[in-house]
Amino acid sequence: EIDDLHIQLDAAKSLCRDQEEMLR
Repeated sequence: EIDDLHIQLDAAKSLCRDQEEMLR
């Protein structure tokens, strides 16, 4: 289950980066 959390965290981080790129 811990690995699943890490995967979700990585996905959220990449999503945030995508949002930042779109805002620029």
